[in-house]
Amino acid sequence: MLSFIRNQRQEIVVVYLILAAVLIFRCILLTSVARDKDWSEVLIGDCQRDIEPAKALLQYGFLADSLETPEVPEITGTPLYPLFLAVFFRWFKEPFFYIGLAQIIFSIVTLLCVFLIARSLWNDTVGLIAIVLLSCDIPSHAFSIYVHTETLFTCFIVLAVLAGVRLQLKGNVIQQGLLMGCAIALATLVRPISYFLIMPVIAGFFIWGLRHRMRSGRLVLMLLMVFLPSLILIGGWKIRNFVHTGSFQYSYTKGDVLYSRAIDVLEVKHNISESQARERFEEFLGDTSKLSGLEKNDLNSKIGLEIILKDPLIFLRNDCVGLLKMLFIPSEGSFLEIFGCFPSDSDNFKSGCLGDLTRLSPSGYMQKWLVRHPYHFLLFIISMLGLGIFYSGVLLGLKDSLREAGEHRWAHLFIWGVIAYFMMFSAGSACARFRIPIMPLLAVYAGYGIFNVVQIVRNIQQK
Repeated sequence: MLSFIRNQRQEIVVVYLILAAVLIFRCILLTSVARDKDWSEVLIGDCQRDIEPAKALLQYGFLADSLETPEVPEITGTPLYPLFLAVFFRWFKEPFFYIGLAQIIFSIVTLLCVFLIARSLWNDTVGLIAIVLLSCDIPSHAFSIYVHTETLFTCFIVLAVLAGVRLQLKGNVIQQGLLMGCAIALATLVRPISYFLIMPVIAGFFIWGLRHRMRSGRLVLMLLMVFLPSLILIGGWKIRNFVHTGSFQYSYTKGDVLYSRAIDVLEVKHNISESQARERFEEFLGDTSKLSGLEKNDLNSKIGLEIILKDPLIFLRNDCVGLLKMLFIPSEGSFLEIFGCFPSDSDNFKSGCLGDLTRLSPSGYMQKWLVRHPYHFLLFIISMLGLGIFYSGVLLGLKDSLREAGEHRWAHLFIWGVIAYFMMFSAGSACARFRIPIMPLLAVYAGYGIFNVVQIVRNIQQK
């Protein structure tokens, strides 16, 4: 018994050491950017969508679309991340440094939640392996300092999963149900992709409660605790949008998403370039000069959906290819870019080491990567090996977890349901950043798979 307690304490100490090491490493990444005071390295992609409303909020006291259009309400995105940014814009002269620092802390909370999920399902050692594996994920490191929603969003999703697992394994219906509901609602206020997540969660826990013969009053209380935060927070934002637009629509990103997915369908169907596909889409739209932004967004949604429904097989093919790219792009370029070693957009499958395998001849590939950028190529190889080990562990962990019965089986269904939800909605993105929310959950199973492999090897050696 004393030996068990001693080993458990040692593993906890190792966990804290790993968390401290990740904290220090990510702070080094942040300070490397702060040293040059070139914040463009962390202001990438569509971050201005959140920065502009945050600045408008401070300037006008209203979450407007931008500083230039204070009369236009922000309705494209969601409010929580702009509010998060506004706090730092208000109180700090160098806000991006402190935004990065706060996001690093959220990323450490995510790692701790991963450990606690694995510990609840199995043991401390599995949790330890899981956070080691997750600590090697390059996009998670890079986006912890980028001014993007991924880190905050992922933290809330993993916290929701932890609360759900604990509810199933330990009870605490009110406390854990409310925590899960709040985390899902807050995640949806950060990014609208989780807007529909509450529905399968409610349905799943309703079935779980029925199967466990939970008293009707207790079951209703549990579901109410889960749903109430979304009803208040998400419902409140929808009412705000109705006041300003006359529509209860939660977010107007749907038009952008369907537009981009329709463009992908047109590219494949007609074998044309992206610019040509955009021109063809504009032809379908017709004259939009007299339409408002909201009306054009609705039209984009309508035409985009029509194009997708005409060729569903192409759409599904694009989703499958996009899912593979999202899962396997190493994103090593984004990591090197932070240090200024190789300015690259390797998150784009077409321009990195992985994409060039099909685009360049063997001699051209060797000349570009082995001769001109050997360090980039070395990191690419290490990243791909790491992803190979990670996903092999996931498959082994999934296989072994299917043999488990009782409460754990329901917890596994819950976790994999959340993973499947985000894989389905992010499949067409073909970008490494969109796998960040599911990597912590996959890491739980990768840790379990590798733990079992180690146990098998030990048993063989002892014979």
